[in-house]
Amino acid sequence: MRSFLLIFISCLVLSYSLSAESSDDKASQKGYMSDYTSEIYLYNVVRYLYRWYLDEIDIEKNTSAKDIEFFIRKLNPELDKDDRSLYAEIIIPMFNISVKLKKSDYIIEETGQEIKSNGFKIINVSRISTENFDFTDYSRTTIEIEKMREYLFKTRNHEEYPSEDLLDKIRKSFKNQIVKLQKEYPNESFNKNTVLFLAPMSPIGNDFWAYWENGKLAFHCNADIDISNEKIWDNENFYFDYYDVYKNTVVSLSETALSNEFLTRDQVGRILFNCMVLGKRVTMQEE
Repeated sequence: MRSFLLIFISCLVLSYSLSAESSDDKASQKGYMSDYTSEIYLYNVVRYLYRWYLDEIDIEKNTSAKDIEFFIRKLNPELDKDDRSLYAEIIIPMFNISVKLKKSDYIIEETGQEIKSNGFKIINVSRISTENFDFTDYSRTTIEIEKMREYLFKTRNHEEYPSEDLLDKIRKSFKNQIVKLQKEYPNESFNKNTVLFLAPMSPIGNDFWAYWENGKLAFHCNADIDISNEKIWDNENFYFDYYDVYKNTVVSLSETALSNEFLTRDQVGRILFNCMVLGKRVTMQEE
């Protein structure tokens, strides 16, 4: 996967060594944890998973469950001296999924730019085994599964997009990226009506996907800067990883020695559905 990087992107956070606070410190976490243990936040977490990660089997195998459990803990990565960012983890045993969260709060030393997010954002989702898992250092909360199912069904087509000003910045950044790709892709892919399909965004996510119909490329922006903060993006550009959906789609990543240049058919299906069916059509006229 080719990467265009200007700012620290969230995936770099995953290289940190994350450790949990001891259970003795739980009392002092109460105010801190309220940001992401509220019921509405947890509903949004599951909706994010529902849209981007969950499969039919995840829903069908849990039809008899009464509650969905969430195990939550604060994380303490090793940070730079002036980095006040906060981290947390939510584990959902029902889906065998771990969700890592970050609330950014630091200054880019080279530019003096303050990076401060408006809340905890999802930075990583991974499948894990929760069998015999030690949840000693986690706080537990539950939501009735029937209420969650109703919420997911009612909001399955919910759409949120950036403001028109921010959308214009995204459009310009896409155009700049696509211009750089002209040497790699056929000329007929670059016509006057370059069409992109932008997937709906999540209030607790700090990433977004878009599909370039002409070139059959999927673009992913995963930023550490709060995507909804228009003031910051006045001085920054969006940069993207991109995937050749036509050439680099496989059934399983095991076919490619786990190369990150490839996507599975399941992933591509989700990207196309969220971008082209649910998403916003964005046309960029050639200047």
